[in-house]
Order: sequence, then C-alpha cells, then structure tokens
Amino acid sequence: MKKNPFMLLCQGRRINLNRSRPFIMGIVNITEDSFCGDGSLFEEEILQNTIMQLNSGADIIDVGAESARTNRSPISIKEEVLRFQKFFSIWQKALESFQAWDNEQLNLPLLSINTWREEVIAEILSLGQVDIVNDISGLSSPRIAQLCAENKMALCIMHNVREVKTSAEDIIWSQGVWKELNRFFQEKIELALKNGLSAESLILDPGIGFCKKPEDDLSIYNRLTELKKFHLPLLLPVSRKHIVGHVLDLWGHPKERDFGTLACALLAWENGGHIFRVHNVEGFAQAFKLLSAIKKIKNSEES
Repeated sequence: MKKNPFMLLCQGRRINLNRSRPFIMGIVNITEDSFCGDGSLFEEEILQNTIMQLNSGADIIDVGAESARTNRSPISIKEEVLRFQKFFSIWQKALESFQAWDNEQLNLPLLSINTWREEVIAEILSLGQVDIVNDISGLSSPRIAQLCAENKMALCIMHNVREVKTSAEDIIWSQGVWKELNRFFQEKIELALKNGLSAESLILDPGIGFCKKPEDDLSIYNRLTELKKFHLPLLLPVSRKHIVGHVLDLWGHPKERDFGTLACALLAWENGGHIFRVHNVEGFAQAFKLLSAIKKIKNSEES
C-alpha cells in the first residue's frame, strides 16, 4: 500500500489532496425527510441548491436519495435508483453553471453518491457519472468494492457495524472504540484491495454518530491522528451531528449546530482530516481559507 495519504484516484484522475486547505463535500438530499429539512424532490430546487454549493466552494457534491434516519422505513431500490437518475441530468446542468470560488477549488468538481445497497450501486454506476461511492453500510458486501473497481470509482468506507436504518443505541465497545476502529478498517481495507480496488481509490470515514456513544465521537475528534496509520484520506461527515447538539444542548433546528460543527471541523483538520462533509458550504469554505492564510504566515515567519 502506498504511504501517501494525500492522493485520490477516481475515473482516471489523480486528485492531490495536499493543498493549503481541506476539501469540502457539499450535501444534496433528494428526499422529503432529511433531518435538516433541506431535501427536495423538485428538480429546480435540487439544481439551484447544487449550483449554490458548487459556486460557494464545494469540491465534491455528495448526493443522497434516502435519509439514513432510523425512524424512517427504507424506500424501494427502484425509487432510490430513479432519484439518482434524475440527479444525473441535474448534475450536468449544474456543471454548466459552475464558476470556481477561487483558484484552489477543483475546476471539475467530483460527484459522490451516498448509499448503502449494492443493488442500487450496480444500477447507477454503469451510467459513468460517479466519481466516489460513499458507502454508509461499511463495505457490507465485497461486491461493492468490485463494482467500484470495475467502474473506476473511489470508495469511501464508513465505520458501521449495523444494517443502515436500524438503531445502534445499545452498542458498547467492550475494548473501546479505538480497538474497534482499528479492527474494522484493517479488515475492510484488505477486503477492498482483494476485490480489485487500489489503495489510492480508498477513503476512510470513522462514522461520527453511527454506532457511537457521545464519548466515542469526542474521542474520535481528539485522537483522529491515530487513523493516519492507514495512510489513506480521511472523510469527516461532521455537519450538524447529534454530538454537537448533545454537548451544546441544541435540540431546535439543526442549523443551530453550525458553529459547533465548525469547531469540530477545525480540530479535525488539525488532526489529519482531508475532506469535510457539510451543509453550510460557504461558511466552512471561508473559515478554512482564512485559517489557511494564517497558517501560511505562521510558517513563513517560523522558517
């Protein structure tokens, strides 16, 4: 395995993640039951949201066709596929209206699909528009890795040991969350490589809020550098998570958690995060860019 955690290979492109600020993954939900209330099934609303996120600094758009909320029944495979297919035509229109936010933003943004069923992935990957599969099932089937390899997609493996949309509130890691994360990622990386993916096409996501207690989530932010041992890019889906509400006692609209989310993101960047999945793209792009400028001055004054 290459020991360069700053490259990502997808669709024949080698994306250098070693720039002055992290990559931003904007969230587009083609749903009517997103926990933030920002989803839509209407094409014009989806298009305008996508354009807004791209032109506000998103390097990646992560589109989901189904909410992961455990108090909602799964939609059918057919319906999830149809929603993704709808988005692909929207994506092309959004790219036509794309104007880079600055000269460091990817000049051709990446498209990520957020899903968990291999049947859905098999149906839509053949359309050839997807760069990343954001697999929130935790690579539950080797076929997912095979499909990504065959279609030259990158794969993000999220830590998750329960079937998606089932409660995991009762999980307690008897040997601690860090032994579990190390065990899980070692096993899943080997599985992905065995099924045809190269190490440069893998991303790891520690799964904030999935199968975790609040103290587990806080420990992940604090000790994120320990995941550098895998020499792979790290995705942090930090936005408006339960842990922010838990610590700050914010149980109103999820937008209230944006400031707390920013604190988590800045710490995770310091501790080795490469990609941040957020709702408020503009706010996070500005914060990362400003902190990057401060870091440049600090480095020049110390050298």
